[in-house]
Formats: sequence, structure tokens, C-alpha cells
Amino acid sequence: MGETLEKRGLGPAGRAGGPGTAGFRFVLRALVAGAALLGLPSTPAFAALPGRLGTNLGAVTYYDGVVPFADLVQQAGDWIPNQDGAPWGGGPALRLRRDGWPSRLSAGQVATAVLAEVRYPAGTYSVSWSGRGSFDVNGRAFASGSSPGGSGTVELDGQSIVILNLRSTDPSDPLREIRVVVPGESPTAVFRGAWLASLVPYGAVRFMDWQRTNSAAWEPRRTSFTCNKRVLPGSYSQGTSAGVSVERMVELANLLGVDPWFNVPHEAATSWLRCHAKIVAASLSPGLVARYEFSNETWNPGFRAFHDLSAEGDRLGLGGGDSYLGLQRRTGQRHVKAMRIVEKEFARAGRSVVRVLAGQAANAWVLEQRLLAPGAASATDEIAIAPYLGIPDANPFDPAEAGGLATLTVAQVLARMAIAQGSEVDAWTASHVALAADFGKVLVAYEGGQHLAGDSSNDALTALFVATNRSAGMASAYRTYLDRWRDATGNALFMHFTDAGPYTQWGSWGALEYPEQSSSPKYDELVRFAAG
Repeated sequence: MGETLEKRGLGPAGRAGGPGTAGFRFVLRALVAGAALLGLPSTPAFAALPGRLGTNLGAVTYYDGVVPFADLVQQAGDWIPNQDGAPWGGGPALRLRRDGWPSRLSAGQVATAVLAEVRYPAGTYSVSWSGRGSFDVNGRAFASGSSPGGSGTVELDGQSIVILNLRSTDPSDPLREIRVVVPGESPTAVFRGAWLASLVPYGAVRFMDWQRTNSAAWEPRRTSFTCNKRVLPGSYSQGTSAGVSVERMVELANLLGVDPWFNVPHEAATSWLRCHAKIVAASLSPGLVARYEFSNETWNPGFRAFHDLSAEGDRLGLGGGDSYLGLQRRTGQRHVKAMRIVEKEFARAGRSVVRVLAGQAANAWVLEQRLLAPGAASATDEIAIAPYLGIPDANPFDPAEAGGLATLTVAQVLARMAIAQGSEVDAWTASHVALAADFGKVLVAYEGGQHLAGDSSNDALTALFVATNRSAGMASAYRTYLDRWRDATGNALFMHFTDAGPYTQWGSWGALEYPEQSSSPKYDELVRFAAG
């Protein structure tokens, strides 16, 4: 997300289509979402119509209340090893199958998964499973009888934490494919209808967080980006540290008729990328166009990629003693290598692909140096930035500055954002429009929107920023922001950050706070922008 360390682009300008295109797309996507609610086939009988607005999708987790999947188990985190009589998480390591389900449990051993922690639909959930064994969901016990598999129901209140405990499993026919399906959804549905409906305005989706592209510089990396260890569509969950399977991402793009945007983690093995690109090229619906971008915000010291790529640039002497220059040139090199692999797989499938090279909105020099790496310009179709709108000349993450900012009113925050529009966002965009023209590329926004976040320990600041995001003034700020982007770039693709998510001390990033909300100052302006 965006242009600071603390916080966690559609094609050529003329591609947006003529009058009525956006409205027609909305109707078609609404029909698709309605079909999903009714459990009808998920493949639309139409090609995607281009749009100028896209969105990043928040990471699939049990703790943000978005619930994108119809089955709660699909947003579960990694298994927690427990043991009767031992502290939480104090059990012996679990033995897992390739699909992530435990292959066996010893006496007293329990495999625990958290399925939901905050806002989720309340009501009667249908439960089904394959294999033999016993488990419980919030104390409601289920067990296979003489026949493998079974079904039942469980009542969930929509606000209590939801826990799945596997108590026993038959090694010859282990418990697997446990589904805890949201009320009103088809037993076989993949995505939740309300969430699909919330995505109607968007013509593209960026899967950066679904792929777990980022890792914090100070935390160990738990994901293995190799083909033979990648998450599968039939894996235990799509919400673990391994992220979502590429098959599910393509399925969503096909269902909605939107262009997918994929990020290549900088640790990804060649086999992972080749496998990924091959699947996308073979299964993405005709008429949809995939974007590929190497890593994410490699200029950002808060992410591991910054440090790893800087070290690679230093080792190769790419900056001539200037480590930051070396980082940019190394990023350009790695971009070229990744795009060559992607191009090859798409060419074999007879398909085109859009190659995106991203930089830092506040510093056009970053993208310029990346484009100057050998082969980088010719391996790039679009350059991308994240022109976030925040408070100029202030650092809300500094406790001292946060204390002063917290005394402002909503109107005063909005007034400062209006200043930032001209002094920062417009200037950043103009410099990159010029850079794109110099290199013959298209400029897009990989992320964007408001950037009101700061000291997470300052409750007054959090309350102020949340109130500002919910205010009518935010709609006006977004209208100016989006219209100026359109005018400056010739109507280039703008990818908002993000689709939905709760407003907390960590920021108010979602266009909606939860999918069922259907309207908010930010979301309403995004809809207006997409509709032209």
C-alpha cells in the first residue's frame, strides 16, 4: 500500500470504450454476481469490456471481515499445532498432505484453524466433509460414521471467533475438504455473492496481496515460491501464508470478466513463474489481458525486496558505489528476466501480455533509472506509480507530529489534502506523464486513493482519519483526485487500494468497509469515475 514505509495501471488511453460501455459492463457483472448467488455456472457468456478503473484486492485472511469465499475454511490461516493439556500452539508439528490437510493425528493431538475473527454473516452454516475422523466447529461436534464423509449445520453469530478443531483423522482416509458454507450461498459456490457484487465497478483486479508478494524486512519469510510447493485450488485454505492459488485468481477474473494483474515475488523460482504464466495463458478467458509486474514497491525499505535487491545490486557493482542507484538497475534487470519468462509462455499460447514496470510516485528518477537498465525499456509496456493523496509536509507516523495532527478537524484535514492534490499528486503525475512520453510507454496507477494513516497508538488520530474517510468531503476530494488523474493521463487505468476492509488504526484503505455496505463516499465516487 502506497508511498510510506509504515503502510503495509488499463492500457492505452483510448481503450475505455465509447458512451454507455461502463454502464453495460455494470449490468453484465451484476448478472454474473447474481448467478453466483444462485449457484449457477460461473463462466460468463461475454467478453470483458474495458474499463478505466481497477482495484487491488486485500489479502485473504480470517481477521478482516471481508469474507470473499463462500466457504469460511478458504480464509483460514495456517494450522495451529495443539495438544490436549498443552498451551495454545504448544503441540507437536503437524504432518500435512500435499493439499495441506493433516495426514494423521497422534493421541491427544489437535489441528486447529481460525476461520473468522470479526464481521462475517450470521446464521446457519452448512458443513460437509470427506474422509473419516472427528472435528468440531465452535464446539459443535461432527464425525464420520461407517461411511466416509458427511454433512450437518452449525449456528454462528457473526461476531464470535470461529475455530475449527480436527480431533482425529483416519490415515487411510483422512478428513479433508471440510466446508463451512455461508448462509444463502450454494453448497458448491467458490466466491461469496455479496463480495462479487461489490466488485462490479472494476475492470481490472491486482492480486499483489492475494499472492503474498510482500514480506516485512524484519520478519522471516514463510512462503516457498516454487511450482511443486505452490498452493493449489483444492488446498486446505486460500488464506494461509502461501496465499491464493493462481487457478482461483484466474477463475475470479473469468467470472467477473476483468483483466488480472499479477506480481512476481522477488524470491520466486523460475519454475514458479513459468508454471504461473503457463496456467494463466492457458485458462484466462479470451478477450481478457493479463498484466505482470516484477515484485512490489522495491523502492520501499519496509519490504524485504528492497534489501535483497539492494544487496544484489551492490554485489554486482551496478550502482558504481551508489547503493540506491544499484537497486534501481538491479530491479530493471530482474524485471527483464521475469518478463522474458512470461512472454515466452504467453507466446506459446498465442496470447499477448502487458508488462508493467513500477516505480515511486514521488521520485520519477526511480523509474527512469529502472528503464535505463539493459533491455528494460523494450521489456516494458506500461510504467506504474501509486499517487496517493495524503497530508503534505507531515509525517503522521511520528508520535510528536501525530499528536498535533490529531487536534485538527475533518474540514482541516480535507483542506490539507486539497493542498497535497496540487503540490504533490498533480506534480508527481505530470513528471511521470513526461517520462512515459520520453520512453514511449503508457502510464498507469498500480495503487492509489487517500493515504490517511499514522501513529497506530494515537486513538484520537485514528478517530479523525476514520471520520474523514466517512465524510461527504472525502467524496469531493476523490472526485477532484480521480478527474485530475483522468485529465492528466488521457484516461489511463487507475487501480484503487483497496476493494474492502475495516477502518482501523492501521488505515482506512477499503473503498468499502465490508462488501454488504454497497455505498460510501469513496466507493460512490469510484463508481461515478468508472461510469464516465
